Amino acid sequence: MLPEVELPGLGEEPPSPPLEATLTPQRRPETPPAPAPAPKAAPKAPRPSRAVPPGPAAVPAPQAQPEPAAAAPVPEAAPVAAPEPAPPAAVEPRLPPRGRIRFVVIKGEQNFEVGQTIHEWRIADGRYRLTGITETTGLAALFKSVQVAYESRGKIGPAGLQPETFVARKNGSETGDRADFDWNAGSVVQGREQRRQTLPPGAQDFISFYYAFGYLPQVGATVDLPVSTGRKLDTIRFTRVGEEVLELAFGSVPTLHLRASGDTTTEVWLATDRLLLPVKIRHIDKKGERFDQIATELQVGSE
Repeated sequence: MLPEVELPGLGEEPPSPPLEATLTPQRRPETPPAPAPAPKAAPKAPRPSRAVPPGPAAVPAPQAQPEPAAAAPVPEAAPVAAPEPAPPAAVEPRLPPRGRIRFVVIKGEQNFEVGQTIHEWRIADGRYRLTGITETTGLAALFKSVQVAYESRGKIGPAGLQPETFVARKNGSETGDRADFDWNAGSVVQGREQRRQTLPPGAQDFISFYYAFGYLPQVGATVDLPVSTGRKLDTIRFTRVGEEVLELAFGSVPTLHLRASGDTTTEVWLATDRLLLPVKIRHIDKKGERFDQIATELQVGSE
């Protein structure tokens, strides 16, 4: 509730000075007695009169009418310049200008740690760069050292992230999984075959889609996201599973749990108190093997 503010004198009429009047009694003058009536004289006989012929009636001389004053010229209205269109408002990025999330990668029900994933982003001048690097660690790295990196670059538009290029690399070399988004032409070119597909509104790539949920007006029972893997673009339907609280290394985090099922299954837990950032990701491949990425560190900054 807003505090009540009284403005002194608002709505009050200023007091008028008092009017003073003095009443002075006056005497009514005495009425003199009426004079006696004079005696009536006898009426005189009328004298004969000569008829006088009527003369012409006098006609008044016409008076000169004043000439109407000339109308003053109406000044022409100055042309009104059309208002200049207001410059488009800058889009405020929902994501902080920079951030870093580190995940531990766990395989199977035995919670066998096999690697780590690091997501990092930078936003400046309406553009973003987002990377996701997954690499084997510990005993898994001894058997097979693998690093897979995804990079997404683009703009921050009114609807959120608007990718322009997506590239996948394995051990430092491009895999051929690449997507070039042409928003003006409304198409995306993908893979070594340069396959062209129609680009639907809100399309994302294989790393940016994790950060697209925070820009949605709301996350309903289902969310359809067009996603390019760098080979082809498909629409993925995420179903809302429910709300859960995860016990993570940096505390208890309330989350929104979403799932997309098909030949493979992808699940994501979004932190509801941290701009819907992903804090847990699960992938179940065609063989049924499960890989969980669980956030162990989350840092955001303004510069």
